[in-house]
Amino acid sequence: MFLHLTNGNGDILYSSIPETCQACFRQGKRSIGTTICPGTKARRRYASTRTKEGTVYFCGDDKALLRSRRIVRERLRLYSDMLQELEHLRKGVAQNVSQHMRRLMHNLISQNAHNIQEIYDIVPQESLGRRMSEQIDSVQEALKEDPLKAAKAFLRMNKHNVAMKCEFSAFKFLYDGGESAMKIRQHKVHKVVLNALHLFFQDFRDKGVWIEVEQFEGSVAIDYESIQVALYHLIDNAVKYVLNNTRVNVTFPIVDGKQRIRFDMVSMLISDTDILRLFDEGYSGQLPRTLRLAGHGLGLAIARDLLKLNGADLEVRRNVDPALRQTMMLAEYENNQFDVVLGIPLGVN
Repeated sequence: MFLHLTNGNGDILYSSIPETCQACFRQGKRSIGTTICPGTKARRRYASTRTKEGTVYFCGDDKALLRSRRIVRERLRLYSDMLQELEHLRKGVAQNVSQHMRRLMHNLISQNAHNIQEIYDIVPQESLGRRMSEQIDSVQEALKEDPLKAAKAFLRMNKHNVAMKCEFSAFKFLYDGGESAMKIRQHKVHKVVLNALHLFFQDFRDKGVWIEVEQFEGSVAIDYESIQVALYHLIDNAVKYVLNNTRVNVTFPIVDGKQRIRFDMVSMLISDTDILRLFDEGYSGQLPRTLRLAGHGLGLAIARDLLKLNGADLEVRRNVDPALRQTMMLAEYENNQFDVVLGIPLGVN
């Protein structure tokens, strides 16, 4: 059976009418009747009705519809009663997509602005408004004048570009049906982690934080791109909240037959309320909010959602070693562990 539903404004809520039937549908048959399908030459029942909530049209060849007008009227009434609910659903979906799109655009614009600022911090903006030959000279002089500053800016710009790629990837996988394109392959876990970490080495170094990564040769079946984006958000979160001049230990324990990537660090205290809402989209921890260090509360939520597409998960344990709990610059810190729980590693039954 083919079905066509619209709201009161004529916007299509649902339509399964194929292209080959459009000519017949556009003839505008109303009420209840039967016709011979031009394509199949079979007898079909058509029916339509219009209310203030919208219109319903369907066409089918099942015997019940052809035999009983009462069943046809009941079917029309059923679909008519659904119109208002479908309209609410449509608006909700549209609003949700719009919200994700606004967030994507905001984050992309922000990252692009960071890149532009990095360039202008090395080469004054007015120098880039000159003729092409003069622009090249200005850039060369700036790079020679302070190559270390330029190198650090280059690394930060690379990170901003990767951040933009991660934004596109997260949107694709979570909101645009991209999970169907996931490629599950065996990947060495150690290499996957290092590829994500290297983008943040300069950020950790600026905070005096040392990264210790355990040697590990195991592999696990994952989609590389989505896992990289999940790790990006997790590590980005770690950079924000890890205590300066401490150590982050990355290990690869196997617990209950599943491979884990464990980030063990001294980071900002996670309250009783935080631990319950840590993965709620838009939620930021109580202490970061108090100290005005909170972001958009999206990092861990996105990381976990992407991990779940891989059949994986993210677990958080707080205050693992109470002896490491301390206060620094009015902020409380404790020993927290963040475990990326993957699948069964290669060679483990």
